[in-house]
Amino acid sequence: MDTKTPPAPAKLERRPSIETEPKTLFDDEMNLAREAALKVINSKTKEEALKIFLEGLKPVGEVAVDHTWDLKPYSDVGA
Repeated sequence: MDTKTPPAPAKLERRPSIETEPKTLFDDEMNLAREAALKVINSKTKEEALKIFLEGLKPVGEVAVDHTWDLKPYSDVGA
């Protein structure tokens, strides 16, 4: 009877969880990002701006969506 030993499991590589957390901007960095975004929105077509904003993004997986939400345009919030 020929029995083979199963391969050893792959070694887990431990990393601090901070490395997997999204990066956070400081207030001044957020303000600069907003100003840059407004500059793009005001100087490019919708299609060009969308391409710029989405460049380099990668899908993060499936997201559950509740289509029963009653969504209102931003200007109607609190009305």
